[in-house]
Amino acid sequence: MSSTSKLVLVEYVVGEQGPTEREAREDLFMLVVTGGRERTVEQFRTLLSKAGLQLSRMVPTQGRRSVMEAIP
Repeated sequence: MSSTSKLVLVEYVVGEQGPTEREAREDLFMLVVTGGRERTVEQFRTLLSKAGLQLSRMVPTQGRRSVMEAIP
């Protein structure tokens, strides 16, 4: 990525208090089927930081997904 690039993520974001029962079931499904998992905003910040990126903006949508923007 160049210094002016932006990474856009569209992801489910779990609340800081932890997943609801429904979110936990969906998280288990994602883990078993795709090897992925749902994360909190802070977990996304940590993951992006390890990749040399910074979470610059997060926009919730009407559903459970959020649109996040990360920059170098």
